[in-house]
Amino acid sequence: MLAGCASSKHEQIKVVNDKELFTSTQKYQIMCWVIKKSENYRADSYRCQAGKKTVGWGFTNVSKVKDIHHADEIFRDIIEPLYQEVNRNYPQLTYLQKAVIVSLYYNSGSLTKIKKSDFAKALVNNDTKRAVKNFKQWNKVKVRKGKFIVSRGLVIRRSYEAKLLDGSFNMSDYNKLKSEISQIYKENKS
Repeated sequence: MLAGCASSKHEQIKVVNDKELFTSTQKYQIMCWVIKKSENYRADSYRCQAGKKTVGWGFTNVSKVKDIHHADEIFRDIIEPLYQEVNRNYPQLTYLQKAVIVSLYYNSGSLTKIKKSDFAKALVNNDTKRAVKNFKQWNKVKVRKGKFIVSRGLVIRRSYEAKLLDGSFNMSDYNKLKSEISQIYKENKS
């Protein structure tokens, strides 16, 4: 099992269609893995595209991580309260739709901006097509002098996350994501 992605719940919930089921553990893993895939793990600090000092799983508020397992502990401590807050604000959404909001919250740092967005309003109104369209516009990063530019990495991330929003994420996607995350762990053995 990959660290930082465990859940104690065991019910099964339909996500894609009558043929595809994800357990609650798998849904929690998907939420964690989507973020980790996009952020990637770095033991040494670096400057992200927005110029912020970053380390671990895209942490901007942590100066150092010992190893990937330490980063997982920090990640878990960050992600749990984010999910709880999203769950309180969006109880009507599916788990994977909430996971997308958690990922966006993790990435942007502001649930307030998300709540005011056309994306969130469309999602709450069950207009998935409009929600996905508006969500994909969250693909810009603020660089020098407050200028926003389209980020190739965010375009890829948002396209991937959109599959969680519209229900097209399937077991094949899950297995591919699991393989990609496993590779990150293999490359960062401690």
